[in-house]
Amino acid sequence: MRNLVLINNSYSTFGGEDSNFETEYKNLSKYFNVIKFSLKNEEKITLKNLIAIFFSNNYSSNKALSKLVDNNEIEVAYVHNTWYQINLGIFRLLEKKNITTIVKLHNFRFDCIESNHYRNNTNCHECQTSSRLKGIIYRCYKNSYLKSYLITRYSKKFFKILKNKDLKIYVLTSFHKHYLEQQNISSKKIFIQKNFVNFPKQDNKYKSDSNYVTIIGRLELGKGVEASIESILKSQYKELDLYVLGDGQQFNYLSKKYANHENIKFFGHLSNDEVLFYLKNAKFNLFGSRMYEGQPVVISESSTNNVPTILPKNGGLAEFFPENYNLFYEQDDEGTNLIKVLNDLSDEKLKQASKDIRKYFTKTFQPSELINEFKKNYE
Repeated sequence: MRNLVLINNSYSTFGGEDSNFETEYKNLSKYFNVIKFSLKNEEKITLKNLIAIFFSNNYSSNKALSKLVDNNEIEVAYVHNTWYQINLGIFRLLEKKNITTIVKLHNFRFDCIESNHYRNNTNCHECQTSSRLKGIIYRCYKNSYLKSYLITRYSKKFFKILKNKDLKIYVLTSFHKHYLEQQNISSKKIFIQKNFVNFPKQDNKYKSDSNYVTIIGRLELGKGVEASIESILKSQYKELDLYVLGDGQQFNYLSKKYANHENIKFFGHLSNDEVLFYLKNAKFNLFGSRMYEGQPVVISESSTNNVPTILPKNGGLAEFFPENYNLFYEQDDEGTNLIKVLNDLSDEKLKQASKDIRKYFTKTFQPSELINEFKKNYE
C-alpha cells in the first residue's frame, strides 16, 4: 500500500467540501496508508494570518507538513482546499520533495473569487484568468474590497500553479474539465474523479405518498431558494408542506416573507442525521441552485436514499443522473420552466425516477470502481 497524505483546509463553517473530504478519507484509507493534514480557518483573521494570506505562504503550516511527509515516507499528496491556513506554498514544498501531487477542484476559485461564477442573481464571467479587477470592484468576496483583493492574489497564483506545475488535476464533471481546457490548461493533466458517496446501510423505501417536499442547503441568493418556493406555490403542490432545512444569509428574510404560509416550515441548521430523517421521507427534493456546483452532497444523499430531486441543468449537474432522467428544468427568471415540470409530475413519474437514480448511483459510485479510477489516473 502506498503512503498518501490527504490535505484540506476546512472553512470556518463546516460545509459540503469538508464533508466530501472526510468521506474520501474513509474510503481511501481502505486501499492506502492515508494520513490527514487538515487545518481550519479562524472566524477572525489575525495579523499573522493576514501576512500569510498576502504572500500565499504560511511558514508554520509548511513546516508541519514537511515534517509529516518526511516522517511517514509520503509518496502521494492529494490536495483539496488550500485557502487560507494551508497555502499555495505547499506546492513548491511538495515539488522539492518529489512527491506525486494531485489537486482536486471542488469549485472555480481559480478564476472566480466568489468560486461559483454567480453575481446579481445570474451567472457571471466578468472576471477572466488574465484580469480579476471586476471581482475587487464588485467586492465579490464577503462584500469587502480588502478580502476580495487578497483572495484575488491567491486566485491568480493558484491558476498559474494549475497551469504550469507538474501535477494532476481531478475534477468532478466533464463540464469542469472542458472549462479548464478552455483556459489553456493541458487536457493531459485533467481527470474526472467523482466524489465518494455514503450509501445507507438499509435500502430506503421511497414514499411517493409523502405529504411534504424538501429544500435543503445554505439559504443564500445563489442557491435559488426563494425562486424554488415561489414555483412550488404556483404549482399543483402548493398545498403540500414544504420543509426548508438550512441556515444562511437569507434565513431571516425568507422566514419572515413566508411567515403567513402555514405549510412552509423553516427548520434552520440541523444535524446531518436530522436532515437525512426528513430527506428520506420526502415526496421529492428540490434543488434550485443558480451557481456552477461541484457534486452537491444533498443530491448524492437524496439519490442514494431513492428520493428524486428536481433540479436545473446547470453546469455539470446532469452528469450525476442517468441520461433518461426527466426531472430537469431550464432555469428562467420567472420560474416558468420549473412550474411546468412540477405540474407535469405524477406519482408514477416520481416512482420511476426513484428507481432510475438508485440503479444509476449503485452502478456509478461503487467505492471499488472509484478507487480504480483514482489509481489509474495518478499512475
